[in-house]
Amino acid sequence: DPNRMLEAYYQSATTLNLLRGFAKGGLANLHEVHRWNLGFLKKSELHQQYTDISEKISQALDFMEACGINTYNTPSLKEVDVYTSHEALLLPYEEA
Repeated sequence: DPNRMLEAYYQSATTLNLLRGFAKGGLANLHEVHRWNLGFLKKSELHQQYTDISEKISQALDFMEACGINTYNTPSLKEVDVYTSHEALLLPYEEA
């Protein structure tokens, strides 16, 4: 059904745009680590483990800042590259 294929294409494009927005829009900024999913994790058994990890990341970032490494002179600290692919299960159909 070509309509389902078009719908899947739209959903894929929308998802990639969302990922791109997250990756380049500051959500990947390590300085935001304390805000990532904290509401969700407050009810989780992993809350303390996550908090410990986020504290260690904050300490490392503070050390880097003291050494002069920050998001202003190192933009890669606030964004991330995302790579995707697809399985090409119906490649002959898609090539048509």
